[in-house]
Amino acid sequence: MRLPSFICAFGIATALGIMCQTANATPIASSSSPSTGDRRNTSAQADGADSTEEALAHDDDHRFVGMSGFRGQVITHPGMDPYSTGDFFSQITLGAAFLPLKWGHLKLGVLSQYDMGSVDADTRGIPASLSIHRIGAGPYAQISLGDRWRLSSRVIPAANYLDASFDDTSGKLSSQGWTWSLETSVGAALRLGSAGKSDDPKASFWLTADLGYTFAGTTEMSFSGDLEQDDPRDFGTVELPPLSPRGFSQRLAFAVSF
Repeated sequence: MRLPSFICAFGIATALGIMCQTANATPIASSSSPSTGDRRNTSAQADGADSTEEALAHDDDHRFVGMSGFRGQVITHPGMDPYSTGDFFSQITLGAAFLPLKWGHLKLGVLSQYDMGSVDADTRGIPASLSIHRIGAGPYAQISLGDRWRLSSRVIPAANYLDASFDDTSGKLSSQGWTWSLETSVGAALRLGSAGKSDDPKASFWLTADLGYTFAGTTEMSFSGDLEQDDPRDFGTVELPPLSPRGFSQRLAFAVSF
């Protein structure tokens, strides 16, 4: 009865030893000899990463940016009250940037922009209007976050031309003046697509959004008659509260880089 028990015990021990050797050998073989499927997946991931990096590198080679869209500004200065029933002032915005300096995915350059908008209101039954033209240029920075997103910042000193008028039954009163402004803003851009080869796009199309604040000086609003040279009538000067086009601003634009 002892011999069969010994044989059974020896058999169990031998089986356990073989199983342990197999378990120990399997990880070594797996780590030293990756399967064909694993090699293919690793290669595909590496190729995809290289392709993305190449596309991003070529996209970062673009030095010129053109943009157009809409700019909104909240002007709470009391000098705005005679020309508008609200504080929101909408404008059309155009811009062009040149970015010659590059460090990695960071680019620096200069941006020029032009903003124009107007509002209308009735002041004590008299139609009033105000137009503001703003033109400026200043430093501009962009940094790429992957191949789809960019962050940007701008500091734009500008000259502002204000043109206001009242259409009275006796004639038209108008006022023109200049003042300065300084816009500081940060923004983000989403790449919508590109034109050309996927690894070497000739142009890329972006949707951009910016938020910031515009500092501005104050201009006197002095109205006088706008008469023909042969009109014998003489109008005095009407003084309204001075106006400063400062306030928080936001911009939504479509841009093309090339």
